[in-house]
Amino acid sequence: MRPSAYALILSTLVVGCGGGDRPVPIDPVLERHSRAGHAAISLDQLAQAIRQYSEALARDDAAAIGNLAFNLAVAQMQAGQSEAALLTFRDTSTELTRRHETVPAALQLAGATALYRLGRLPEADAAAAPIEAASDRDTAMRAVFLRGLIADDNGDAVRLRAAAARLAVAQEPEGLADQHELAARLALRDRDPGRARAEAERAATLRRELLDYRALARCLALAARAAEQNKDIAAAADLYLQAGRSAAAQGEKGWARQWLLRAISLGQDAAFSAEARASLAAIDK
Repeated sequence: MRPSAYALILSTLVVGCGGGDRPVPIDPVLERHSRAGHAAISLDQLAQAIRQYSEALARDDAAAIGNLAFNLAVAQMQAGQSEAALLTFRDTSTELTRRHETVPAALQLAGATALYRLGRLPEADAAAAPIEAASDRDTAMRAVFLRGLIADDNGDAVRLRAAAARLAVAQEPEGLADQHELAARLALRDRDPGRARAEAERAATLRRELLDYRALARCLALAARAAEQNKDIAAAADLYLQAGRSAAAQGEKGWARQWLLRAISLGQDAAFSAEARASLAAIDK
């Protein structure tokens, strides 16, 4: 998903603190690569973003290494390179520890997210747990959300309910989107498909406004599950089609296939089925 949705891309470089009235020295090459990386990722030019962040990280600026590694890991995940993102997190954490520097909570979150995307749920949950106590509230709440997703994937309604309760106070758009998504998942487990669909569609609206298209696809599929549970088969088929197309556009081929196949299985007329099959066929072109 887009980095803004993860609250992971930093707007400025942290380059250390100066003393007195002396200006803080800035490596102009590092700064140029970092700004180029920010610009590239905002345009979804992921290969370019990864290259620029890697070049900036190679400058070996002790004060900036954690933030740069974090940006690089996010760009790698957005490009579907979760293994590379996990390696970036682990290598940088080792280096920071060697230098007796603290590993930023946001970088830890990037590592936990990479583990989650790789399907390594126990490791992801263990990695995310301590981040819930981070002093950076936004990062802490993203860790709560991630653990809520893991709880739902594990069928753990108790932990899902606890995560949803912690997010109930969220007010910013990102936190509200997370809040509504977990509420939708909880409503599905409570066999309340009407509420689940309403919450999922609220989350989808916020994800769309945030340009968070990967999470948008996930929320559309969640709304589709709710519609299907409510026996509204036509709506479920249409929502699965939207989710599949959105996932395909973001390079999430596995999810796209799953949701498009579900749309095809639920489709109730030939024209709809043909449209869904065409979207499925286009994935590998």
